[in-house]
Amino acid sequence: MTPSTPIRWQPIALLVGVVGLYLWSNRPATPPEGWTADFNQAVTEAKATGKNLLVAFNLHGCAPCAMMDRQVMPEPRVREAIASFVPVRVNLRERPDIAQRFGVEGAPTYLVVDANGTILDGRSGFVPIDEFLAFLDQASTESETDSQ
Repeated sequence: MTPSTPIRWQPIALLVGVVGLYLWSNRPATPPEGWTADFNQAVTEAKATGKNLLVAFNLHGCAPCAMMDRQVMPEPRVREAIASFVPVRVNLRERPDIAQRFGVEGAPTYLVVDANGTILDGRSGFVPIDEFLAFLDQASTESETDSQ
């Protein structure tokens, strides 16, 4: 072996490390507790309870989706606010029909939808905790005003 042999492997090792870090950071996060992936079941529950749906459109490998799942959804204030909705997760690749129905083209996208399918409000991309709480509060307030 010549002294230059290890140098040739350094770029490859660096590339493997970078790819590994990317894959690790974009691994799917555990879905938040209390969320369903069954859209039809969520609609049925929304109709039965009088609650609106909180529909989270996501994708496997979506970095902003994973950031929302790790940084925003576990926050106790967010979990408490979500309890007033029927939360449902929709994978854009698995259910493109639902995404198309609501005009969703990217992830993450969060929509507050009434049980009849009317979009009340929405946000796309990574949404910081306080902005996400304001979004949920505004959607709840608008819903209460519309029902009076």
